[in-house]
Amino acid sequence: MTHPSQYWTLRTIPNVAEVSNSQSNRFPGRELSHVQAYFQTQFPKYTQLSQLSSTENHQIQTVLFSQWCIPIVKSQSCEAQALAGLCLRCYISHGIVQACQDLAQQFGERYGFTDWDLLPMVLTDNGHKYLVWCWDRQMQLEMNGKGEWVTSVYPLFAIQILAKFNPKQGSLNTWTRRLTRCHPQLQNSLRIEYGCILRTPWSILNGATQSQRQRLSARENQILDGFHRVYRRDRRGQRGRCPDPSPSQQREMLDHLSQQGICFDSAEDLLQQLLAIADIIRQTIINPSLGSDWENAPEETESQQLMGFLEWDLIQTLKDAIAQEVPQMIHRVQKSRKYSQYAASLIPALKLLYFQGKSQREIADCLKMSNQSQVCRVLKLKQLLNGVRFKLVEKLFPKIFNRLNLDPEQIAQDIHTFDRLQQHLEQYVDEAIFQEATTEIRAGQNRRMESLFAQQMRQFLQQYSEGE
Repeated sequence: MTHPSQYWTLRTIPNVAEVSNSQSNRFPGRELSHVQAYFQTQFPKYTQLSQLSSTENHQIQTVLFSQWCIPIVKSQSCEAQALAGLCLRCYISHGIVQACQDLAQQFGERYGFTDWDLLPMVLTDNGHKYLVWCWDRQMQLEMNGKGEWVTSVYPLFAIQILAKFNPKQGSLNTWTRRLTRCHPQLQNSLRIEYGCILRTPWSILNGATQSQRQRLSARENQILDGFHRVYRRDRRGQRGRCPDPSPSQQREMLDHLSQQGICFDSAEDLLQQLLAIADIIRQTIINPSLGSDWENAPEETESQQLMGFLEWDLIQTLKDAIAQEVPQMIHRVQKSRKYSQYAASLIPALKLLYFQGKSQREIADCLKMSNQSQVCRVLKLKQLLNGVRFKLVEKLFPKIFNRLNLDPEQIAQDIHTFDRLQQHLEQYVDEAIFQEATTEIRAGQNRRMESLFAQQMRQFLQQYSEGE
């Protein structure tokens, strides 16, 4: 249920001093009096209600949306149009906060993030500007001091939500939460920084491709075939979230697998095996190069050729990727409500690791942190490697085109060729840098930090300290 005040209360990222200790009041929002006055004028019978029903909500949103969509012709209609948009933007801010809190509750504990890590990417509306979407030109406009609509440079997420919204096809809250979960920057951050893919295990299994199945054993592939035989059949023509397999589906899978010589003691054992398979496939989605059998790949000579072309560019590009990722990591910790006090310890911790080979337990003792787990949650070394890897691949792509004299626009249109280049590049950087770097950080005491990544990290840390 919705309270009417959601249409004139804008939720934003609060200052540290404004943050309440109450979990339910972490993002209390800011009441906009001029927006409240407009809403009360338009909907006097709804203003005093304690809650709005779904029908009342739909009626309000339909009216506001129709007012916001009036063609921009006469200046006298601008203010009303902008205020209708602000009512909707306030309502959207509540949906964005709820979507991020839902994601944190669903995935945060497992992957190590909170709603505070997500909201700065999507809760970007401060309510200071009158904004609309120009339907004819497909662009965002803002009202200047003269009441004229001019092109707005920054594409506000709330306006993008409204530009794609159709009141006849559903509620604005559902639409807001759906688009928030699909926000490209948010999804990329979850994938790269936290290794989190926003799909249920059953969705991952249902959509598994042949390339993703290459890391599975013969038995695991047979189990996945049994899942597909039942689950895919029942999902035909359906859309939306993939639910847990029903008891009848589980029994049918067990019977089919038993006929194939694969037996389970219970349906629970089967589900646990399917979840384990989903985790394997999830890792190939996060790191696509894991899903390829490179030892037997027929294009191996092409990969070797590519390595030769990029050898001269690799080290400098790795330096650039590290120099970009580490400050971003520090900034993320500074913004973290839970770990901001440890931001100043990040560089010293990395030095203890890469100069002295200290274990995380030893780092915790040296920096007087509570325990090894705290160091792990603050440093997030796996996410650091993933972030550098992503930036390195992204920066090396243009160099491939230059070295091989390829036309980027032509390659972008040839999906097969583009994918092959990306796979070769990811294999190359993994073999040259990240396999050894990952092995190093997994070691315990007396680790030897001698990889190419460790060498470049030491150079960066030395230069960073000298520059302070």
